[in-house]
Amino acid sequence: MDIKQLLREDLERKNRLMTIIIVIAATLGLVFNLLMKNHIVVPVTLAAIDLIIVTMFFLQKKSTAIRAIFPYISVFLIACIAITSLIFDEPKVGAIGVAFLALVASSIHSRMSVFLFGYAVTLGIIVTVGLNGAGTLVVSYTNVYLLHLLSSIVLFSLVRFTNQIHSRANELIVTAAERAQQDGQQREILMQAVEAMTANLQKITALNDTSYGAQQRMTEAANDVLSGAEEQQQQILGVVETTDATKRSVESMMFTLQNVVEQASTAANEATVGATSMQEMKSEIETFHLFFNELKSTFDDLTMKITETNVLANAIREITTQTNLLSLNASIEAARAGDFGKGFAVVAEEIRKLATVTDETLVRIDDNLAEVNRYNEVALQKIENGVQTISMQVHRATATNETFEQLYTVMQSLQDVVERLTNEAIQIDTNSTSVVQKATRVKEILHSSDTLMLRFSDAIAMLVQNQQTSSAAVEETYEQTKRLI
Repeated sequence: MDIKQLLREDLERKNRLMTIIIVIAATLGLVFNLLMKNHIVVPVTLAAIDLIIVTMFFLQKKSTAIRAIFPYISVFLIACIAITSLIFDEPKVGAIGVAFLALVASSIHSRMSVFLFGYAVTLGIIVTVGLNGAGTLVVSYTNVYLLHLLSSIVLFSLVRFTNQIHSRANELIVTAAERAQQDGQQREILMQAVEAMTANLQKITALNDTSYGAQQRMTEAANDVLSGAEEQQQQILGVVETTDATKRSVESMMFTLQNVVEQASTAANEATVGATSMQEMKSEIETFHLFFNELKSTFDDLTMKITETNVLANAIREITTQTNLLSLNASIEAARAGDFGKGFAVVAEEIRKLATVTDETLVRIDDNLAEVNRYNEVALQKIENGVQTISMQVHRATATNETFEQLYTVMQSLQDVVERLTNEAIQIDTNSTSVVQKATRVKEILHSSDTLMLRFSDAIAMLVQNQQTSSAAVEETYEQTKRLI
């Protein structure tokens, strides 16, 4: 409990005492005035004072401001009792007693301001009573003033002494509180340190347990690694053997690829020669095709001349027909002329014979021309067929030439691919050799790693033993710390 809480409780106790004093005084005054049947205002005022003081008492429990001014309110309410008696009743000794009660009540809180307030109020009441009662109790009032003064001096000294005691007590309480706080802080620090030590020891124990488990797992892992290294060594030996076999296969493939390269080169050369021969044959076929075209043109001209000859033969046939008609007319005219026309008849006969011979000749010429024309048409048809055949051969030769050129291109590409494969095979062979060397080196390293792992396993076993010893020491320290707590 701190000093503020103590001061608050002391103030509440003194406020409660003031409330009890006022309630008792007001209640007794109320009863007395009712019995004496004094002016009605006096008992009403006393009852109001009872109600006010009780209300203020409960309010000051909830309000800090009212709690601070409650002593002034209490002294003022006590003074109100005396003031009411002075206003509505004759001055009596009771008013003076109430004034002294207010003076004493103002000293209860041991606060100089409250006491001075009570002194001023009570002095005013006594002076008022003395003035109102002048000529009746003048000698007695002199003693009252003196008694009030002496009482004020005594109460002032008491309040001052009490304030000093309170100040000293407050200082002692503050000092004790500070020491208690310091002791509490030191105890808290000690408890925190012990708790921290306990927590650290628990953590260390847990870490030791974890470390122990980790070390065991490390040992198991080391054994597994050792087994794995042995298995890996066997696997690497298998890899070396496989690599050797691969190297031999690559060498065989290189030999095969070399043969393929040579064959591809030979095929490319032969394709080149074939393309050249086909080009020459194509040129010759084209020349022959030109010859056939020229021959066809000649036969076309011959056919045209034969056609023209047929036209001429037809013209001669018409002339022969006309000659026969003329011979017939001449014979008729010679017959009419008689002996004078015999010579003309002979000429007409000769002309008829000539026409007949000419007609027969024309028939033979027609037959010969028809035969020549037929042979010419057959020859021309054969020539056209030959020209078509030659054209097809030219196209085929062209296609064959293009095929040879494509074959040459393909063979050239194949040769490039094979050369590339050969280079890659050489690189694979080089890599295989390097892999064999590196695998051999890895085998040596794994052999060294086996030795290191054996040493590592021994070191871990020793570390586990040391960790167990450390864990036992930490456990013992933890138990001692628990006994300290």
